[in-house]
Amino acid sequence: MLFRSKIIILTKCRRSDKELYNAYTNTNTFNPTFTNIVNTQLSLCYCNSTRKKINEHWMNKLKPKKVLLITRDKHNRNSQDMIVYKDLPLIACKTMNKYNVCNSDRANVFKFDKNEIEITHDGKDNIKIPLDDFRTLFYPAYAITIHKSQGMTITVPYTIVGWNTMNEEIKETARYVALSRAQTMKQVQFTTDENIEFE
Repeated sequence: MLFRSKIIILTKCRRSDKELYNAYTNTNTFNPTFTNIVNTQLSLCYCNSTRKKINEHWMNKLKPKKVLLITRDKHNRNSQDMIVYKDLPLIACKTMNKYNVCNSDRANVFKFDKNEIEITHDGKDNIKIPLDDFRTLFYPAYAITIHKSQGMTITVPYTIVGWNTMNEEIKETARYVALSRAQTMKQVQFTTDENIEFE
């Protein structure tokens, strides 16, 4: 489905069950059960401010003793301070050819020191990235925007944050994208708005 477009006739996706398919092909009439507690370690958000809040929560909650603090990229208003540790999930916020990283690629921290961070990257060889490039290239990925999730298949439980507060103009498309990342409806939780709490 193209962003900001009208409905395109779909056939059932191989990765989704029937209940999920019916939900994402009828997002305006689909009535999910809501919670305002985010207890999944992956959330899809409409707003970057909510994405940052959720990432901050999970980084603080799950950080081990050995961490590296990296300040945000001051040239990118969507960047945020990061608490870096082994296995921290990441998502690329732009393409950087010298590291063979494309926008929206997912990765995890493998190891780090005060000069560089080594990542595991979508089944490719590990990549060592200097801190200054790392700061501009990645966001933490406990929460990502719905827009960034396009093209992903999500196999773990996740929360769609702000189901009822999405911009009217693109609500139908955003809801479709957020729902159709899953394989079954059992994976997905919903919050009505961005006023969320954590367990």
